[in-house]
Amino acid sequence: MRWIATKIAGETRPDDGCLEVDGRIVARVYRQAHGPEAGAWSWFWQAIPAANGKAATKDEAKAECERRARAQFGAI
Repeated sequence: MRWIATKIAGETRPDDGCLEVDGRIVARVYRQAHGPEAGAWSWFWQAIPAANGKAATKDEAKAECERRARAQFGAI
């Protein structure tokens, strides 16, 4: 299990990362850049069953995704 930078159109995005487990991207954590939720952290669990949510901090968002990875894949 490791965190890698999100790349969109070849560019690394600040405040945006993906969780990789066994070579597969299973989650994404990012900070909202615009709108009424600007600055808030969001997480998206891409493995089945998919889920998403909000967190007060980047560490909280990452912790939720890591918890799901350990529960679903036994990832450490």
